[in-house]
Formats: sequence, C-alpha cells, structure tokens
Amino acid sequence: MLNLILISYDLHKPAKDYPDLYTAIQGLGEWAHPLESVWLVYTSMTTSQVNSAIAKIVDNDDSYFVMPVTQTAVGRLPQTIWDWLNPKVGL
Repeated sequence: MLNLILISYDLHKPAKDYPDLYTAIQGLGEWAHPLESVWLVYTSMTTSQVNSAIAKIVDNDDSYFVMPVTQTAVGRLPQTIWDWLNPKVGL
C-alpha cells in the first residue's frame, strides 16, 4: 500500500547541511517539494518509518513532523504540484 506523507521541518543551525536531508527525503519514494520546508512523499513506508529515516539525518535541536495526508488540500501552489498531489489524495 502506498501512503502520501507530509514532512515539514525547521533546522536550527544556520550552516546545516540541507542536501543530506534532501537526499534522504528523495530516497523515500516519489516526492514533491511544494514549499521551502515542506515535502510530500508518496511511499510504501509508514509515517513511523519515515520518521525514523528523518531522525537519522536531523540534529537533536532541529524540529520536524511527519503526517499522513488523507484529505484533499487547499491553498496556493504551482499547478504542477496540484497535478502531482490530487491523484494521490484520499487513498
């Protein structure tokens, strides 16, 4: 079963190496990066498994959350993001 999961974070060190986090998130499954600190991942992993993967990358003082997306979303994003997102919502 595939899950649509939202990941959001605040990395607190100004010089934090974002590319390592980006690479880890991109390795979780099909992804979209709609906002600066928000990713959507379409994956066979559970939210707990995604959490474990992210926890290995971020520092102890960083903040993040992982949440399943199960309903249609609203907002202002590029159409390409909506085209990617909408078919995956409500699984």
